[in-house]
Amino acid sequence: MRRGIKVVALAVLLCAVVFATACSANKTAPDAVTTTNTESNEVKPNQAVPIDITSDFTDPAFLAAVYEAVGKTAPEEIFSEDVAEIDTLYVFSKGIKSLAGLEHFSKLKSLYCGGNQLTSLPELPVSMCFLYCGRNQLTILPDLPSDLFGFDCGNNQLTSLPDLPDSLRQLHCGENLLTALPELPAGLEFLTVNNNKLTSLPKLPAKLRHLVCSDNQLTDLDVTGLPLEVFDCSNNKIDEIIGYISD
Repeated sequence: MRRGIKVVALAVLLCAVVFATACSANKTAPDAVTTTNTESNEVKPNQAVPIDITSDFTDPAFLAAVYEAVGKTAPEEIFSEDVAEIDTLYVFSKGIKSLAGLEHFSKLKSLYCGGNQLTSLPELPVSMCFLYCGRNQLTILPDLPSDLFGFDCGNNQLTSLPDLPDSLRQLHCGENLLTALPELPAGLEFLTVNNNKLTSLPKLPAKLRHLVCSDNQLTDLDVTGLPLEVFDCSNNKIDEIIGYISD
């Protein structure tokens, strides 16, 4: 039987809530890209020589997306300074199989790479605070940046997650093959883990207010003291939810 408060549309919640709060200093719209003026590559005195990084983008689809992001067209060269100031990169549903070359986005804060054909991710820029890589074919994830605030890896083929940074406030990893979760950060407020193979959950953070863990194999659940606003644990094997008071 379905228990708890009615679940809102998760996709809307993720886009509206996560991005509105994560990376608060970043004023760029989700589908916008901040670019650097590269009209002239003339080297001036005491100016570093531009480095051609075009060949580092080995995936044709990702290369095309980078050209679009920096405002250039093939076969122009892409230089390191072209991407150095970009803080938001939106490459959703472009048929990308590899993000090789991502390391050159040294100031990247938000990456939207969902809906592609990725099976793995490269090392992520340490500057990142939001990552959406859902709806791919990921089987493994790299280490996560220490300042990551929002993370959505839902609808992949993941069997495990890496250690989660203390900064994380929102985690969406539903529709995977997870059998266990790592320790959850103390400040986590949003957790979506539906449609996995979980038999138990780790200790739930005291600030958690959004919990969707439906369609798993959970046998017990303790939500004592949690300020839950959204809660769904339906389609599990739970006889009693400890600490839950329904409306």
